[in-house]
Amino acid sequence: MGGAEASAMRRSLTGDELRGLPAASKPMAGRKDLQDLAKEREAAVQQTVALGINTYTGSTVISGGTLGYFGQGDADRARQLVRIFFRALGPTKEWAENNYYKLRITEQNGDLVTVNAFWRDYAAWVAAGSKGGFVSGNVAEASSSFTEMMLALAVLDLPFEAVKHTTKADNGQFTFTAGGPCIVYHKEIKPATVDKNGQGQLLVSQSFFRHSDRYRMEGNEQFEKYVTTEFLTGATYGANIVVTNPTSSPVKAVVLLQIPQGALPVLGSKATDSKQVRLEPYTTQTFEYHFYFPLVPAKAGTKFVHFPVNVATATSASGAKPFEFNVVPKLTEVDKASWDYVSQYGSDAEVFTFLNQTNLEAVNFERIAWRCRQSVDFYKKLIAFMNQHHVADGAVFSYALLHNDAATLRQGLKDDEINLGPFFASKLITIDPIERRSYEQLEYSPLVNQRAHRVGGEWRIANPAVLEQYTKLLDILAHKPQLDAMDNLSVTYFLFLQDCVEEALARFKSIDAAKLPTKIQHDYFQCYAAFYEGDLAAARGLAAKYADHPVARWKLLFADVATQLDEIEGKAAKTEK
Repeated sequence: MGGAEASAMRRSLTGDELRGLPAASKPMAGRKDLQDLAKEREAAVQQTVALGINTYTGSTVISGGTLGYFGQGDADRARQLVRIFFRALGPTKEWAENNYYKLRITEQNGDLVTVNAFWRDYAAWVAAGSKGGFVSGNVAEASSSFTEMMLALAVLDLPFEAVKHTTKADNGQFTFTAGGPCIVYHKEIKPATVDKNGQGQLLVSQSFFRHSDRYRMEGNEQFEKYVTTEFLTGATYGANIVVTNPTSSPVKAVVLLQIPQGALPVLGSKATDSKQVRLEPYTTQTFEYHFYFPLVPAKAGTKFVHFPVNVATATSASGAKPFEFNVVPKLTEVDKASWDYVSQYGSDAEVFTFLNQTNLEAVNFERIAWRCRQSVDFYKKLIAFMNQHHVADGAVFSYALLHNDAATLRQGLKDDEINLGPFFASKLITIDPIERRSYEQLEYSPLVNQRAHRVGGEWRIANPAVLEQYTKLLDILAHKPQLDAMDNLSVTYFLFLQDCVEEALARFKSIDAAKLPTKIQHDYFQCYAAFYEGDLAAARGLAAKYADHPVARWKLLFADVATQLDEIEGKAAKTEK
């Protein structure tokens, strides 16, 4: 680069050139703020000139101290010496308290931790008073949510850091020696017989079940209870049809369904039904229809015949095996261990024996509601049992009215979530919107209100989210006979949010802090109010009180109060980076 080219380089003014600029004395006359700003600029220039450490290499050498600007790092350091007078605000954000990780209040319910084998194992371990570490091979079932996974890991007595285990493989045998508590998953391959029939054809199966007693429980597993021998008159039965395409090509088929001879369709089923289906490769579709037998066959000893399900394609047809229905007026083969039988014909003792031995999640308590009317002793015992096992049923709880059981009636009304408005309070029940998760306190920041230039003919809340939340709060408060301390604190927040300072201060002073469940929110509002009223000492004392608060968010909020107080009192402001 030649000298002529170097002289044409665009550059910043040197320190000497900055000092030589003419002073704008007239515009700054009487303006102390501009004079102070000029002093700050001069101090920054002095610091900038003293920074000279870099050298430009080329035909023209520019040494440090010659130019006021010669590097991005130096420029950043120089800017930090000048006070920041403006910062652009970002968009308004809505903030909600998180009692659970990234979950709103409407998502914080009992479904976060499900009923499964892992928690059964943990409950049994606690009930047994075990002293050793708790481990369970069913830990993989506790994975329905982040909350459940964290809770499962918290109770699982596995080390945070894996210990060293030893393994050995020899002659087709694998040996694992644990170096500490652990959970080991394994699988093995066993020989199985191969079904050579039905290759390349649709697979069709047909089974029948009783509608009121369809399933059986084994542990926490649910299985179908199929009926193959006797069918009771007047009872509703269903057919479960399963069609599978085991081939690699899609198949278009027609599924023909018919109820048995002597039966009538129920529950929206038809006597004869035809369905057009497309079965994708390696997929299965199921169909159901329901029926009942009003009478037994006219001729004794005969059975009702049935044309089984038939699945026809363009080239072939498949079907289930024919079946004959033995319809009887009274069952000779009764499953006395089923809930369908015990609930209707068993003694009270047999009912409770069944309940103690089965999975209560699969029990229809409505089947024994009639017993609650016949016997108040049975009702009380059943309610005590249900409360002990944390289960509820609306049909059973409704008998609380008959037996004048206020506690159970109150619980039933809460579980039913009857619509009594956003807030309702009585001796029997209280409908609290926060408890029901229909309302939560939200914060909005940053929020700028219209002040100098009003939009429209009247003052209004311009932010639609803030307006919606404020309207919800007013709707709840309108249903209350009087406001408590928490209500007034919520109103104070929204008044401050709208720059209604006088109304906010008056409302805040009416709050009895002793009646609040927590005081930190009240103390922060007190600092906020102190700025408007000029009581800086009170704000300083509260800010110092929370200087070491364990919750980072609140600690930073009160630190901001202290920073603001320092600025008001003329103390050196902290450098912002």
